[in-house]
Amino acid sequence: MKIKKISLALALICLVTCSICLAACGKVVPCAWVKFKTDGIIVYTADMYGQTGEHIYIYETQEDLDNKDYAITVRFQPRIMGVDTVDGVKTTTVDISSWHDMTVTINKSSSYYGEDKHVYLNNTLLTPTSDSNLTNLVSYTFENVNLVRGNPNGKINGYVNVIEYK
Repeated sequence: MKIKKISLALALICLVTCSICLAACGKVVPCAWVKFKTDGIIVYTADMYGQTGEHIYIYETQEDLDNKDYAITVRFQPRIMGVDTVDGVKTTTVDISSWHDMTVTINKSSSYYGEDKHVYLNNTLLTPTSDSNLTNLVSYTFENVNLVRGNPNGKINGYVNVIEYK
């Protein structure tokens, strides 16, 4: 009788564990891997919803990084999935299952800033849907940017989207 109860308990534990595993594997979140192309220091964060800051920070020097004096920041909405490395390239992973907006903010005091510069995605000039030009910062928002999916049919293909400010 005792062996039957133990066997039943083990069978139930196995059944629950398998059910959870199968349920978790049922849907693959469509994602795009994104990097910022620059000669500065790039920091990718793992803040899924950008609640405590941005998703990508670009610093001109180590001193700027130490002082948290960024030159450029990038935020994706509604969320990212985290930081990843694709073929040795550090990236952020953007959830593209629904709408996905991107905001790029440039510090006007940095050497990167230029009134004649623009934001590019995969060598294509982006047109902002809105912008904000303040005394020290300029910010561009791009709604539903055309990020290329990096995991079609659940298989990672190694494609990395490239953002540039040039």
